[in-house]
Amino acid sequence: MDLVRVAVVGEHKDYMELLQRRVGGILKGIAVTTVCHIDKVEKTAAPLLICYAFGEHFNDLRERFQHTGKRVMGAELTLLPAGIRGLRMVPKDMKLGVVAEHRPCANYLLSDVVRSGIMEYKFFIGTFDEMKEMPVDKFVVPEEMAAVVDLKNIKREVILVPRTISPYSAAEIINAALELARTGNA
Repeated sequence: MDLVRVAVVGEHKDYMELLQRRVGGILKGIAVTTVCHIDKVEKTAAPLLICYAFGEHFNDLRERFQHTGKRVMGAELTLLPAGIRGLRMVPKDMKLGVVAEHRPCANYLLSDVVRSGIMEYKFFIGTFDEMKEMPVDKFVVPEEMAAVVDLKNIKREVILVPRTISPYSAAEIINAALELARTGNA
């Protein structure tokens, strides 16, 4: 069985590298995983493209490649226990700003925080560009986006939460890669 070529697609280096490590670990022995910037995705020969499931580019990629033979999958990220522990250590009277590159991503991150049982805080959501104006005590940011926050020169504390691919999403990615390998579309 040939190894399947998989391209992790995104626009931020750290995010793409995190997703490549996670997907590469999941698909070890099944696929070769590379990164591909969203601006160069048309040139990749990989038959399986993976991006963040709730990100701005997922639906666009699915639309662009629906009749090309390439398969586009979204990787759902979920909080690791260290992220939950870090949030639990924050005093309950704090206002937390849940921040990501785009509002849909921030909304999804907040839903993941709430699903993990953390509901005692007053939450605000926003984008990295809105951080300076947000009326919060601390920010909650996906760990893989730390470099973006560093560029914004924010003076308030930032809680970085590590994430990984959800078990359901991992199973879907494995199944898709195995299907491509079995049909010879690697």
